[in-house]
Amino acid sequence: MHAPNQQQVVPEGNSTGPSKRRKPLSAIKTALDIIEAASKPIPVAGPYLEAAAKVGNIVVQMVQGMDSNEETAKDLKDHASRLSEVLDTARGESVRKQKEIMTACMNDVQKELQSLQAKLEEMNGLSRANKAFFFRDHDETMKGYKEKIRIALEVMQVLNNLNTARLVTELHDAEGRKEQRRLLGLLGDAKYGIRGAAVEDVICLPNTRVQTLERIDAWIRSQQPSENVLWIRGMAGRGKSTIASTVEYRWRFNAATAIFHFRRGQKASDTGLVCALARQLGGNDLVPELKDSILEAVANDEDIGYDRLQAQFQKLFAAPLAKLQSKSSPVLLIIDALDECEDFKYAVEFVKLIDRYTSSFPANVKFLLTTRPEAPLLRALEPIQGQADDLDSATNVADDIAQFFQNGFSKIREEHKLGENWPIPENIQALVDMSQNLFQWAHTAMEYISKGSPRLRIQELLRSSSTCHGLDGLYRQILSKAFGEAESPSRQDLFVQVLGTLVVAPYPISLEALAFLFADDSVFGGQSPTDIVELLRSEVLNNLRSLIHVPNSSTNPVHLMHTSVRDLLVNSERCGGAPYAVDLARNHRSLASKCLRLMERDLKTNICKLSDLSKANSDPSIQELVKLHIPQGLQYCCRSWVFHLEEGWTEGASGLQGVLSDVKVFSEKRLLGWLEVMSLIGETRQSVIMAKEFNLWAQKLTGMPNPGMTSLWDDVQSTSSVPIQQFPVAQIQDL
Repeated sequence: MHAPNQQQVVPEGNSTGPSKRRKPLSAIKTALDIIEAASKPIPVAGPYLEAAAKVGNIVVQMVQGMDSNEETAKDLKDHASRLSEVLDTARGESVRKQKEIMTACMNDVQKELQSLQAKLEEMNGLSRANKAFFFRDHDETMKGYKEKIRIALEVMQVLNNLNTARLVTELHDAEGRKEQRRLLGLLGDAKYGIRGAAVEDVICLPNTRVQTLERIDAWIRSQQPSENVLWIRGMAGRGKSTIASTVEYRWRFNAATAIFHFRRGQKASDTGLVCALARQLGGNDLVPELKDSILEAVANDEDIGYDRLQAQFQKLFAAPLAKLQSKSSPVLLIIDALDECEDFKYAVEFVKLIDRYTSSFPANVKFLLTTRPEAPLLRALEPIQGQADDLDSATNVADDIAQFFQNGFSKIREEHKLGENWPIPENIQALVDMSQNLFQWAHTAMEYISKGSPRLRIQELLRSSSTCHGLDGLYRQILSKAFGEAESPSRQDLFVQVLGTLVVAPYPISLEALAFLFADDSVFGGQSPTDIVELLRSEVLNNLRSLIHVPNSSTNPVHLMHTSVRDLLVNSERCGGAPYAVDLARNHRSLASKCLRLMERDLKTNICKLSDLSKANSDPSIQELVKLHIPQGLQYCCRSWVFHLEEGWTEGASGLQGVLSDVKVFSEKRLLGWLEVMSLIGETRQSVIMAKEFNLWAQKLTGMPNPGMTSLWDDVQSTSSVPIQQFPVAQIQDL
């Protein structure tokens, strides 16, 4: 089988041979944009094709800044055109189905990348190539173009070092890919804590935080053996999470990257840190030897997701990373908001493990940690060799925030048809001053202004400048207005309950789940779930959109925009005694009671009406029935009720006998139904852990729990002797 013939580009005006005119640059860019977007869902080869298209787009951006009559510009344009053509062929579904043709196409892509790499390396070394640029005398602009060249060369170096034959072989090995997905699935959720519906929501605005990002890039490229760790420190609102997300996004094609965002209040997933990072690395083909080592580690211990932190770190990080060669692509592990880990001992132990093992890692393995300056973490990080970046002492922050405001107001002017002179420069500067160099303040203010009448809301903020300085002042202003606009005491009570639920929920929670939990509230008057979702969106949460992310989809998580919002809400003193302050124990007790009542009402044997009980619960047909018959709210109840019990009822708490009575009824009537749902949603092992935690809680508070109830939960714990797989419902019913 011969490789597909590459179409030759003939210069415009050539009268010999077939007529082939150069494509306009805009057409090349459009083609590359389509390829970059369409490659994402392609298995195995998709990331390679997407990265190659990104290189082509970088080249197009460079040509756009050049004199089109210059030979350098013509050559680069031709390279981008040929690259778009071979990529378009390789992404075709019919081509991907035929292994030999796909192999030839991938070879064509790699050859074109090698040719382009040689051209850019030659151009990078020739000062005369600068003459092609319109802004050759503008130092900052030329610096930007040189950075683009460097990025393109780095990505091409990675792509040209990859074994494309391996990618094609894996693409056509459906069973092998299925087994990889199964093994990676044993590591749990790979994207815990990620926020934002679009990339633009979570990364730095172009040309902001430039110095900080350049220092981080230099650290990643560094081959110094003592620079495996970089610690970014700063108080709440400095933009640490945005910087972390930006670094991951910038390096996604240059390095094997993995990122984990801790979120305060959702401690149920905190201990998934190592597994979440390993799952991302195990699905990344940029460093194939690392991918293979992680998959092998999981295959050798399929219960590794339930090991202790030290064992997970040793098996999934220490052993695989120590085997890497320093010449491989960088491996970048980003742990964001480490201070938000609910278990400080866990966070500190993780840092100590990094310190213990990094001396055995090659220089291209990098750990980027972001945290507030919390004392225990400070002490743990002190002995670690590496670098530190303190955002609290960063310069030029006010300029970056001013640019952020200008960019945001430009969008608002376009959306609301406002004049070019709105707002006046003095108002923008006043907002910059009020921000106190906190990006989170600026982001919240922009969200608040954009979600209502912009002219009125900006004036409202400026008039309240004395009380809106700092995050707490701004948050109180928004919360007080939203609470005051609730039409009745019942709506205000619902407002506070929903806020409390978002603060204490141990797992991400959607509008659909909130509607399930609060369906019997008098405000909703027996309306349908769909109508309740809409009322939550348009009435209860509408005036809080600058503080709470409310997604368009009712099944996606609703969450607080920033941890500092939670920090205020759980502190009555910082809330100034306002009625919207969240009483943690009270909200946990309320949710525990709701969960028990709703599970007692809705759980039943064979809840999904399965006709074939022999199928594994991971079977796609079974999971479709799970979506149909087990609402997200019921799933939340099944996963969370024990957590809410533990946090809501401590020694001396009132109402304990009442909730124990509810638990007794639930245990006697719905225990098997609960186990069935936990198995169907892939939480069998977690159900065993919850049973153990419940027994410990009951014994601690009552001393002598009901013997019959204890016996039931002892039976649940005994299932830990069974291999933890997603076994069929039939096996649950036989317990």
